[in-house]
Amino acid sequence: MTEESKKEQVQKVLALLSVYRGRELVDTAETRRLRFQEIGLSSLTLASVIVELEERLDRPFDFQAFAGVETVGGLLRAIELE
Repeated sequence: MTEESKKEQVQKVLALLSVYRGRELVDTAETRRLRFQEIGLSSLTLASVIVELEERLDRPFDFQAFAGVETVGGLLRAIELE
């Protein structure tokens, strides 16, 4: 995956999370430290977000990779974008 396509995929992730945050999230260190509870995501909602991301990014994920993920940066690492 090229660096440009990684950036595009990160933007897709942030766009989806922005819906739950209620305002646009931009790719900054502060955003990557945001905890899901600060965004308004419960663990059940996060599962739905992961399924949606599989569709938007057109690739399957290993759901075990998401165990213990609590931040935006952790999510990006779990889907191999960081």
